[in-house]
Amino acid sequence: MLARPYRPRDKRTAPARATYSVEEFCDKTGQSKAVVLRLINDGSLRTVRLGYRRLILTKMPGRS
Repeated sequence: MLARPYRPRDKRTAPARATYSVEEFCDKTGQSKAVVLRLINDGSLRTVRLGYRRLILTKMPGRS
Protein backbone atom coordinates (compact mmCIF):
# COMPACT_ATOMS: atom_id res chain seq x y z
CA MET A 1 0.00 0.00 0.00
CA LEU A 2 1.33 3.45 -0.92
CA ALA A 3 1.82 6.15 1.65
CA ARG A 4 -0.53 9.09 1.46
CA PRO A 5 1.08 12.21 0.01
CA TYR A 6 1.85 14.98 2.43
CA ARG A 7 -0.63 17.82 2.21
CA PRO A 8 -0.12 20.81 4.44
CA ARG A 9 -3.17 21.84 6.41
CA ASP A 10 -5.00 24.98 5.49
CA LYS A 11 -3.71 27.95 7.37
CA ARG A 12 -6.50 28.58 9.79
CA THR A 13 -6.60 31.39 12.24
CA ALA A 14 -6.84 30.46 15.86
CA PRO A 15 -10.19 31.23 17.45
CA ALA A 16 -10.27 34.61 19.11
CA ARG A 17 -9.82 34.44 22.82
CA ALA A 18 -12.09 36.22 25.27
CA THR A 19 -9.21 37.80 27.21
CA TYR A 20 -5.57 38.71 26.69
CA SER A 21 -2.91 39.85 29.11
CA VAL A 22 -1.56 43.35 28.54
CA GLU A 23 1.66 41.93 27.06
CA GLU A 24 -0.19 39.56 24.72
CA PHE A 25 -2.51 42.38 23.62
CA CYS A 26 0.53 44.55 22.85
CA ASP A 27 2.04 41.76 20.73
CA LYS A 28 -1.22 41.13 18.84
CA THR A 29 -1.98 44.79 18.10
CA GLY A 30 1.55 46.19 17.76
CA GLN A 31 0.80 48.92 20.30
CA SER A 32 3.24 49.87 23.02
CA LYS A 33 2.46 49.04 26.62
CA ALA A 34 2.18 52.75 27.46
CA VAL A 35 -0.50 53.26 24.79
CA VAL A 36 -2.46 50.20 25.94
CA LEU A 37 -2.31 51.31 29.58
CA ARG A 38 -3.51 54.79 28.54
CA LEU A 39 -6.45 53.20 26.69
CA ILE A 40 -7.28 51.17 29.80
CA ASN A 41 -7.18 54.29 32.00
CA ASP A 42 -9.35 56.21 29.50
CA GLY A 43 -11.93 53.43 29.60
CA SER A 44 -11.52 52.54 25.91
CA LEU A 45 -10.48 48.98 26.80
CA ARG A 46 -12.44 46.88 29.27
CA THR A 47 -10.42 44.85 31.73
CA VAL A 48 -10.92 42.44 34.60
CA ARG A 49 -8.63 41.65 37.50
CA LEU A 50 -7.81 38.03 38.20
CA GLY A 51 -5.64 37.98 41.27
CA TYR A 52 -2.68 40.20 40.41
CA ARG A 53 -3.26 39.90 36.67
CA ARG A 54 -5.11 42.43 34.54
CA LEU A 55 -6.82 40.84 31.54
CA ILE A 56 -8.19 42.80 28.59
CA LEU A 57 -11.65 41.70 27.44
CA THR A 58 -11.96 41.23 23.69
CA LYS A 59 -15.54 39.97 23.63
CA MET A 60 -18.52 41.47 25.35
CA PRO A 61 -19.88 39.17 28.07
CA GLY A 62 -23.14 37.55 27.07
CA ARG A 63 -22.70 38.27 23.36
CA SER A 64 -21.49 36.01 20.58
